[in-house]
Amino acid sequence: MNFASAFLKTRIGKAFAPSNIALIKYWGKRDSQLNLPLTNSLSVSLGSLGTETSIQLHDAPYDTVFLNGSEVSPDSSFYQRMVAFLNLTRPSVHCFYQIQTHSNIPIAAGLASSASGFAA
Repeated sequence: MNFASAFLKTRIGKAFAPSNIALIKYWGKRDSQLNLPLTNSLSVSLGSLGTETSIQLHDAPYDTVFLNGSEVSPDSSFYQRMVAFLNLTRPSVHCFYQIQTHSNIPIAAGLASSASGFAA
């Protein structure tokens, strides 16, 4: 391993995105091609409640994804969507990541956990 790859492997990117609750949700689309809403929406951020995600390079010959401490199966749609997103910016076919995402709100409880997860 050369100095540059050793340096990169110690780097971790982290992001936090709060969840939110929609008070007024937009209805309809004024432009379907650009995915622009017909009306505005209004939501309230839940502050420190949301999702934190970290990403770093690792030596495995595949991406690993962890959700709330448990490894996600490569057969799951969550894993496949994550890898498809990573592929948009992956610098090389030999570059693999370890993703750890943790949500401090219940998943699938109607609190936009998937939106905060995707944002993070």
